[in-house]
Amino acid sequence: MTRFKSTKWSLLILAIAGVVAIIGCAAPGVDVTAPTVESTAPVASEVGVLIDSVITVTFDEAMDAATITADNITLAAGLVAVPGAVSYDVESMTATFTPTDNLVNGTEYTGTVTVGVLDVAGNALASPHTWSFTTGSLADTTRPTVTLTVPADEDTDVAVNENITATFSEAMNAATITVASFTVEAGSAVAGTVSYDAPSKTATFDPDSDLASGGVHTATITTVAADAAGNTLLVAKVWTFTTVTAPAQGPAPVLLGAAGNYAILAESAVDGAAGIDVITGNIGLSPAALTFVTGFVLTAHEVTPGVIDYAEAPEVVGGGKIYAADMTGGSTSSDLTTAVADKLTAYNDAAGRADDGPGGYDYFLNVGAGTIGAVTLTPGLHTWTSALNITGDITFSGGPNDVWILQVAGTLDLAAGFDVLLDGGALPENIFWQVSGVTTLLAGAHFEGIILCASDIVLITGATMNGRALTAFQTVLQAATITQPAP
Repeated sequence: MTRFKSTKWSLLILAIAGVVAIIGCAAPGVDVTAPTVESTAPVASEVGVLIDSVITVTFDEAMDAATITADNITLAAGLVAVPGAVSYDVESMTATFTPTDNLVNGTEYTGTVTVGVLDVAGNALASPHTWSFTTGSLADTTRPTVTLTVPADEDTDVAVNENITATFSEAMNAATITVASFTVEAGSAVAGTVSYDAPSKTATFDPDSDLASGGVHTATITTVAADAAGNTLLVAKVWTFTTVTAPAQGPAPVLLGAAGNYAILAESAVDGAAGIDVITGNIGLSPAALTFVTGFVLTAHEVTPGVIDYAEAPEVVGGGKIYAADMTGGSTSSDLTTAVADKLTAYNDAAGRADDGPGGYDYFLNVGAGTIGAVTLTPGLHTWTSALNITGDITFSGGPNDVWILQVAGTLDLAAGFDVLLDGGALPENIFWQVSGVTTLLAGAHFEGIILCASDIVLITGATMNGRALTAFQTVLQAATITQPAP
């Protein structure tokens, strides 16, 4: 009886020991060890971390790549999650978190590895792993570029009221985007204002007035323009565009015919100031002879001995020549006869223009009662039934195809020191002054346009003129300058 009880207790003890062994021990070769984070980069509490850094987590054993995801490895600045992509390298047992954008300077970030990551045996971290670091800055050495312009380079038919814009590859320092660094020119500088929009990284040039129609414009952004880090454009950005050609305003132009071949065309005399006058273009005199061209240092040229074809003078520049009715070489005499006849035809055409009525060109009668100054003249027919005195600067405002005809029934005087100015692309060859009396440009005055005069044309000391002096009598120059425009 005693032996039986002893045996029963022995068997019970052995059974309990077996159960404990089964419960407390895994099968041989099965991994039940929880993985751990061996290292991180940046390390915990690191400061001055570059803002373009990626974040890495290295484990102490091989991990299940399917659990290395953006849900289980995260980065946040306070409560704000940082978007990014997560990858895993099997060989180094390292997970990498790559932020979508650069981190923010001087900001504390917290990285977290959740218990959702598992090793290849399916064991999870014993607890989440968290650590923090603080960013410093990344030195920006990349130069900005202009990625888009409106209008585009070599664009045509651009609206005259359009703004000019340039979009940059990165954020710019607005203080460097000014009228000094962003300019537009069309022969001369275009006045305007410049602004910069940070969200779109776009600079805008807003002209003060409409651009000149039908003109080539050049836009430039200089190397003064700099990004937020101080990097400037490597080279200036330069592009061109052409504005749309607007329909011509004003009356039809006066056709000069052969008279358009001369800067000065007179019938009785041309009197200059030796060594002082400057004439760009040809001088013609008919029916008077060469002896009535005075005040110039003349050199006659003969193609055939004894036959003069033309004369030259140091006062006549730009390849210009002097022709008179008694020059028998070639066709000089007949050419002059034609030119004088065409001049008279042009004068009569200009004098005969009248108010075109509704739907025609604009008509202006006796502006300023015959005395004008500080006024702007728009394209059209301008008539004065008596003398015209210009006692201040006046401006012709219009496009390069617009036309002005000015009829003056008496004398025309431009007061000393005042200017006739052009704006908006207006051209002197499209401004026709038909004057019945003497035309006088006083000392230091500046004039624009074609003078068709039935009497003398006189330019006093220092007077300048872009145009043509075409007269039925004489032209008198006193240290004056005349530059002929296009035919």
